[in-house]
Amino acid sequence: MRTPPKNHVVVYPHGLGWQRGGGTLDTEGRATPRLIHAAWHQDIPVVPRRSEHTHDVYHIGLVHEGESSMLLDSREVSTRPGSLLIVSPGQPHCFLLPPRTRSVYSEVTFELVDRVGKSLRDPLHDVLAEWTGTDCPAWITGTVVKPDLKKTVADAIARVVMGCMTAPPRRQFLVNRALMDLLEEIASAGRAISDVADDPIAQVAALIEANLQEPISVNEMAEQVSMSPNHLIRRFRDHYGTTPLAYRQQLRLEAAISLLTMTHYPIKLIAEWTGFSSVYYFSRFFTSKVGTSPAAYREQANHDQHQT
Repeated sequence: MRTPPKNHVVVYPHGLGWQRGGGTLDTEGRATPRLIHAAWHQDIPVVPRRSEHTHDVYHIGLVHEGESSMLLDSREVSTRPGSLLIVSPGQPHCFLLPPRTRSVYSEVTFELVDRVGKSLRDPLHDVLAEWTGTDCPAWITGTVVKPDLKKTVADAIARVVMGCMTAPPRRQFLVNRALMDLLEEIASAGRAISDVADDPIAQVAALIEANLQEPISVNEMAEQVSMSPNHLIRRFRDHYGTTPLAYRQQLRLEAAISLLTMTHYPIKLIAEWTGFSSVYYFSRFFTSKVGTSPAAYREQANHDQHQT
């Protein structure tokens, strides 16, 4: 699939489409999405202070590179590659990007207007539930989505941006269709994520992902879902192809690689942030998995970036 140039932002003029009550997004006359702007592989803006703001628009974003966090409803949410970001109208939010770091994401910003042109302020999950006629639970912003959903969301955002770059009259059709596909995927995935509450193995995976720095034992994980440790390990391996502790180490390694590549933080600090007990153990583990030391990996990554 073709994708837009990286760091590409488009502002969609209201006069070039999104006629209320028309196109593929009629939703039986209840409300029509209207694109404001979209961005593909854009650097997350650096905010000088923790200053939340609100809009009468919806944001859907997907993090591609780097680790940072954002404030949402005065609560700090960690983000990393694969994190899905959803903000509804009236929700206070802002990005928190540490100095000398870089995080890259793609996003669409749109409003929902009713038949008289009034912008809606309902939470996105309520709107999607009304459209689909089924329960659509609220997304937890910052949730790291599975690879297949990550690709689907990224493809839909790319098609929104590419549609904006197309000449009218085809532009409206392409943008409408891509945005509707994106919203349908969000609705379907939201219902799937609600099943986590009934899936003890998914609960353990979510527990690991949310507590990478913590040395939670298999016994503690098993206790959380009322299983024996051995039974948990067997079922987790059946589902994820590895053990809970190996899964956690892989996530820690991915987080460390991202920090080494995108930041200038000391290796000792990165080891601490990613949950390794010591920088010595971190270096040994990293070298065994990657084939080079953390320092050498960072040096090569910096060299590759300068070359490009």
